[in-house]
Amino acid sequence: AEQRGLQQLRFLRCGLCASAWQADRLLCPFCGTRDHRQLAYLHAEGDEQRRAATCDACHGYIKVLATLAPLTPAALLVEDLATLHLDMIALERGYGGAG
Repeated sequence: AEQRGLQQLRFLRCGLCASAWQADRLLCPFCGTRDHRQLAYLHAEGDEQRRAATCDACHGYIKVLATLAPLTPAALLVEDLATLHLDMIALERGYGGAG
């Protein structure tokens, strides 16, 4: 996902075709929960621009990048690879819904 611009609007991105669609920041894209007590973020120390948004209701997660504008398809792929450490952190903590 991308949190774009100064307003930090969330856009989900398809890893295959790079399509984007706007999504609520307080919504799990897997189970639909809106319970803020179930939603959290994981990040590597010192890197607040790249996070994993987690859901304790379904144990899903997505990677979220702070951007000013939409990433190109190539940049999206590069960022996905550059954030493999977030996948490892999420998996180690029992989350498993990344795409």
